[in-house]
Amino acid sequence: MPKIETWGNLPPGVRQHLIERMTDRAISIADLNDLRLWIDSAPEVPEGDWYRDFGTFKICGSGSLPKTFLLTRTSSEGHGGLAQAADTQFLWSPNEVVGDHDPKSHSRKFDRSAR
Repeated sequence: MPKIETWGNLPPGVRQHLIERMTDRAISIADLNDLRLWIDSAPEVPEGDWYRDFGTFKICGSGSLPKTFLLTRTSSEGHGGLAQAADTQFLWSPNEVVGDHDPKSHSRKFDRSAR
């Protein structure tokens, strides 16, 4: 399984998009610090689509790249398959990365027909 990319290794377009979403969604410094600590731990992430719920926001990604941020209360409408998957799965621990990589996990597989 891939590890999440560090900030410095993200493609410039992805990095800019994440900055814009952080600003748009007014993610707090405390929450960003939690995100930083998680990324610094070099977590493994699924090769496909995934998300991690931090309580007040979710980070959604695909493979090693984080793709966007959603607020927990944000509707997925208009955000595509990643957001739709994250919006429908609220039952898992904030310490767990949820994706379709582990059939033994408590996660449901993403509905890929939504793309």
